[in-house]
Amino acid sequence: METFLALVTALTLLAPGPLLSVVAVDTSGGSGREAQVVSETAATWEASLGARRTCSAGVTVVFEDLPNRRGEYRPASRTVVVDVGRPLDALPATVSHELAHHTFLACGAFADPDLTDRFYAAQGLPTSRGWFDYGAGWAATPAEQFAETLALVTTGRAEGGVRVTATARRVVAAWLAGSPLPTVTPPAAPSSPSGSPPPATKERETTSPARAPSPRVVPDGAEVPARPLPVRTPGRMHPGYYVT
Repeated sequence: METFLALVTALTLLAPGPLLSVVAVDTSGGSGREAQVVSETAATWEASLGARRTCSAGVTVVFEDLPNRRGEYRPASRTVVVDVGRPLDALPATVSHELAHHTFLACGAFADPDLTDRFYAAQGLPTSRGWFDYGAGWAATPAEQFAETLALVTTGRAEGGVRVTATARRVVAAWLAGSPLPTVTPPAAPSSPSGSPPPATKERETTSPARAPSPRVVPDGAEVPARPLPVRTPGRMHPGYYVT
């Protein structure tokens, strides 16, 4: 009997527990259908995180009125904010992009030199450009290109207006899986934004990130100078900023 109890105890300890909850969706600010679409997108993103699941935990998605913005990520509170006025068919792309910003920061992707080198090479980005250097525009900013790539890899949806190479997608997919990163041969010429962002369906979308002429990382309402931000631990990087 003692042997049997010991075996049961051992099996109980070895049995896998429930997976760590990664994302919470606060549905109070949106309609029932909006909440459903966002929850489904968040679940798809969560299921695709692979080795980055644990470090991506603790993010909340909320609905707020965001004039002239589709959505934003607030690192200090680990909150993704979605504009309550977004069309239903545009919500998955916005949620995916902002959740990608969260994983990028929370998992320390910006501080991984191997990932940085290969992603920059895959996208044809100049090595002198910092992750959050918006000087060349939103679509040419490495952090935004990474968010678009990660969104495509996890959910197949992204905001648009950014050229994402197949090699960049392989690099990010390998990083998510915790696998060795593929060898990258830089393209012959730097990448440039191509394609068209989703068509505007209301006036506020005319200043959405994919067409914004100015930086979209803002501390206390003022533009960040066009220079790389210092690399710090994920939890302390640019507190108080929001990323769109």
